[in-house]
Amino acid sequence: MSFGLNKPSPRFHALDGLRGIAAIAVTIYHFAQHNGLHWLPGAWVAVDLFFILSGFVIAHSYGERISSGMKLGTFMRFRLVRLAPLYVAGICLGVLSFVVYRLGSSKATVNWGQFLIATALNAIGLPYLNSLDWPIGTEFIDGVAFPINDPAWSLHFEWVVNVLFFLYWASSSHKRLGWITFASFFVFMVFTIGFRIVNPGWGTVSFFVGYIRVIYEFLLGVCLYQLHTRVHRQGSGSASAPAKKADWFKERSLYLYQRYRGRLSAALIVVMGILLILPWARVGLINGLLLAPLLIFFLSDQQLSKEKEQICAWLGAISYPLYISHFPVSRFFLSFESICTVQPPIQLVALCIVAFAVAWMLNVLDSRVRRLLSRAT
Repeated sequence: MSFGLNKPSPRFHALDGLRGIAAIAVTIYHFAQHNGLHWLPGAWVAVDLFFILSGFVIAHSYGERISSGMKLGTFMRFRLVRLAPLYVAGICLGVLSFVVYRLGSSKATVNWGQFLIATALNAIGLPYLNSLDWPIGTEFIDGVAFPINDPAWSLHFEWVVNVLFFLYWASSSHKRLGWITFASFFVFMVFTIGFRIVNPGWGTVSFFVGYIRVIYEFLLGVCLYQLHTRVHRQGSGSASAPAKKADWFKERSLYLYQRYRGRLSAALIVVMGILLILPWARVGLINGLLLAPLLIFFLSDQQLSKEKEQICAWLGAISYPLYISHFPVSRFFLSFESICTVQPPIQLVALCIVAFAVAWMLNVLDSRVRRLLSRAT
């Protein structure tokens, strides 16, 4: 199995839209999880989709540059400029939300010293491994590795796998990428099926299995990018008459893919949406590890109208700020008893409106901060 990265193709607008929809789904999942509605119980697979998308996009954006001699410091500077401003904003919101909760609550399951340790570690992207009960509204979550801002756990793994990818891609001929991906999948399935560890990484108990999860899914995204470039290259190339006869099956498969990929993408979106409302872990695994990669592959070459591109661009722009800020927004407002007593559907809608408003403001701020950081570096 040999893979090589080609020159970057145009922006993947449909994948931007998919990332935004996934962020909205996980936001609703978290909000409904703590007010008794339990809507979209299978939306935790959005994180699997994020990791696969990350591998796809990083391969597209940096693969050739790494092979051409990009330094690790340069690569990490680009990634920090992209990820760090909103990460820091999420931590600041998390600190604020916890302080507001702690000052107004008589149920002190976490003392100020433990809070300060968690803040110091989470602020620099490290987990706080513990068995404490961390508050969210009237409920508690046990042993959260990033209690200051729960979704930040996935950013820790994102940074780690980015470094590992760079080191591998800069020093390897990439001939074993497929086998490494398969091996990491096998190990991940051993923990998932054999030890019944589902959705690992966010908590202390399953934190270290999260490394296996992200390595497999990130590399799967890289492999999907390779498949995308190969299909795109074959679809745009011209072959001689004898070659066409010899490769009839390949040519026919490519024709069918190009003709029906739009319908297949729509069907996959519908099926995945239906599976999100089902609470069973096995269904979630099928959604995250089979259907999500297929959907990413089909959408990677999807052509959109200008109007749809604009919608997808907005969804993509809002996805990261929404994902990194929605949890502290929820904790902040659920610190007030008057909000906790509001009817759950109304509460959910109100929280979503506030979360979108905060995400939009963070997106505007992030764009300006990143421009300043890019100029400074």
